[in-house]
Amino acid sequence: MDDEIIELLPNEKGYGSSMIAGLQEGVMITSIYKLSHNSNLSHTEITNNFKRRATDILNTNKWLMARLKHLKKPTKRLALVISQKHTTPDDYILIETNENVQNMENIKSESEVWFKTAKSVLSKHDVGWSKNLWDKENGKMCKFGQIWNPEKTTCYMFLVINHCLSDGASVYKIWKMLAPEVEVTSLNPIRKQDFDQGLKSETSLLPEGCTMESLYSKLNGSVIPAMLVKGFCQGVKGTTFKECFLKFDKKFIEQEKAKYCDGTEFVSTNDVLTSWFGNLIQKRNAPKFDNLMLAFDCRSRVPGVEQNMTGNYITAPIMRKSDLETPKTVRNWINFVTEKGNSWKYPSYSEFRKFIGGVNTNWVKFYHHVEPEGLEQVIHFPVFADLDIRLGPGIPLGNELNIIIFKSGKEDISCYMYSRRDDVTIEGLLREDMVEAQLMKS
Repeated sequence: MDDEIIELLPNEKGYGSSMIAGLQEGVMITSIYKLSHNSNLSHTEITNNFKRRATDILNTNKWLMARLKHLKKPTKRLALVISQKHTTPDDYILIETNENVQNMENIKSESEVWFKTAKSVLSKHDVGWSKNLWDKENGKMCKFGQIWNPEKTTCYMFLVINHCLSDGASVYKIWKMLAPEVEVTSLNPIRKQDFDQGLKSETSLLPEGCTMESLYSKLNGSVIPAMLVKGFCQGVKGTTFKECFLKFDKKFIEQEKAKYCDGTEFVSTNDVLTSWFGNLIQKRNAPKFDNLMLAFDCRSRVPGVEQNMTGNYITAPIMRKSDLETPKTVRNWINFVTEKGNSWKYPSYSEFRKFIGGVNTNWVKFYHHVEPEGLEQVIHFPVFADLDIRLGPGIPLGNELNIIIFKSGKEDISCYMYSRRDDVTIEGLLREDMVEAQLMKS
């Protein structure tokens, strides 16, 4: 069987920038389960069912077992390569016992779950940065796993896929297939190479006068230098990398939405949360947050980019202070950039130097409640092994404030935040009306 080559999108290759292409991290999502009281399945039956399901998913989606390689013919480029020798599902499925898995038998709520404990167990199974995977025979870009406590009463079930292979939308499509009621289907890994052209012609998600390629040039000439300077300053100050999980107050969100929804106007939950996030950092009682990158899944927005296509069909236009003032200004901005024929200016280096901004990612719409037979979900959340990027000893890459919004259960909307700012604290965040509680113990 000849190798199958899947050409990456230009943005997945960093438009020729090895640094950007190499900084694609592993995207891991996990759920913690305890044994279901309504099932008589044994531990062996539960793990065998998981292994069969994961095997079926891998055999149906062999692109999950691809390698990232620099090819020389017919042109030099980075591509995905599926080789028969790498398509043994057992090599990508982990079932093990770990004494550090927190026992969920007596847990009354998710607030009793220790995140650091879970992260310490799970992060060692992260697939890592793309720069550490390419051109390596053992450079696996995907793993499925169940990690159990010694008593076999609790398990951490996870899926991790390197971002170069797939974005969050596709990660969740694969995760959904672990649910016993969901059919295992084949996703399409063949990239639509003119995606960026459709993005430019059918939306206003790209800045004025920019293609995706020139946008990456602007990124290298403005954001990256500003992050380097910010990182140096944060390193000198000795700032610490902080991460936390928060559960949002659903009633307060609905109250905020009601202020703007009068039958003719509409704002979404995401509009409310984006505006709240954009007003978190204050200086002299005025919002300081600027240059917020809001991630967009472009499937079904661009002709020919369908829901079953894997790859990084995403872009992140930049919101300014005025766009973040209220949920209504957020909604107006979203309508503006998703319609074609509009234009907006990309911030300059000096504007990024004042505030380098952050990234807002929302995975709420991708969630599917996965409960394998015999298990009951306690909590669902993402795990990133290392977002505190360092350029050298003591020199971090500048970091203001970033957020990933997701569903931690059937009804609960939560978020993962990480920052290097001294004025962002868990204590301060917990005083926010938007926040119901800390989702997990730090």
